[in-house]
Amino acid sequence: MKLRLRQCWRFVLALPRVLPYKVRFARAVIRNRFRAPAILFRPRKPHFAHVIWKLCHEGGYRITTDPNAEAVLTFQFQDRTQKRDDPVLTQLAQTRWVVNLGVTDISKSRVDEAFHKVFGYSPVIDPRTYKGSYVRKSESNARHDGRILTQPSEPEPGYIYQKLIDTAGPDGRLQDLRLSVFGRAIAFAKIGYRHADEAFGERPQELVMVDPDSILSTDEKEKVLVVCDEMGLDFGELDALRDREDGRLYIVDVNDTPSGIYPDRGPAFRSKLTALSLAALRAELIDSERNQGQFDIPAVSDP
Repeated sequence: MKLRLRQCWRFVLALPRVLPYKVRFARAVIRNRFRAPAILFRPRKPHFAHVIWKLCHEGGYRITTDPNAEAVLTFQFQDRTQKRDDPVLTQLAQTRWVVNLGVTDISKSRVDEAFHKVFGYSPVIDPRTYKGSYVRKSESNARHDGRILTQPSEPEPGYIYQKLIDTAGPDGRLQDLRLSVFGRAIAFAKIGYRHADEAFGERPQELVMVDPDSILSTDEKEKVLVVCDEMGLDFGELDALRDREDGRLYIVDVNDTPSGIYPDRGPAFRSKLTALSLAALRAELIDSERNQGQFDIPAVSDP
C-alpha cells in the first residue's frame, strides 16, 4: 500500500513536467500527418528528465522497447555508470546500428584513460604526494560530490583524484563547458557559470549556448570526437574544463544519458536548444549513413 501511494505521489509530482511534452508530441504527430516513427531503446526507456525523451516528444517519435518494432533508430540506454549486457541488443546489433552500443563504462577513471590516450595529458594526480589543492570525486556518474582537499591523503576506493582546475573568468565565476555530441558532430556547446561555493552543484546559476568553434580549436574538436570513439559514444554530452593557468582543455565527464533542456531558462533558450538538438538528431543519427538499411530485421524474442 505504501509503495502504491509513493508511486501515485511521484506521478502527481511529475505531471507538470510531463504534460507539456505530451502536448508537444500530439502536435508533432499531427504535423507528421498522424505518423509517429518509433525509436527503440534497450534495455530501458528514457525517463522524462532525459534529453532524448524530450526530443522524442518534441519530434513526434514514439518510444518503444519492443525489439520487433520497425524503428528509425536504436539506442543502448542504461542510466548507470557500468552497463549490463542485454542479449536482445546484442542480437539486434548484428543487423543494425545501435547508438552508444560501445559505451560500457563511463566511470571517471575510464573517461580519464580515454582522454589521456588522445590528448596526451591528464588531470589525475596521486593524492599521497601531490603539492597543492586537488579534488576528490566519486567514480560513479552524476554524484556531484566533489571535495577540494589541500593536504596529502590516502586514496579511497571508489574515488578519483584530480588537480584543481582553475576555470574562473574575469568576473570571478567558474566556467564549465558542456559539449553536445550527435554522431560525428559537436552540434553545440553550453557554458555554465557558477559561484565558487557551488563548484560541484548539479545546475549552474547561468547557462549560455555557444558555437563550439568559439571555445574549441580545430585540433581540440577533432580530439574530442576521438575521445568519443574511445568511449564508444555516438550520442551524449561531455563535461570539460579550460584551465586558466595553462590554457589546456580537460574532459572530466562523459554522459551517454544526459538530462536537461532546462525550461526554467526561458522559452527562447528552450526553443533554440530544442531546434538545434532535433536537427542534429535527424541529420547526424536518424538520417546518417550508418543508420541506413536497418529494416530487414528478423524477429527477436524478448526475454
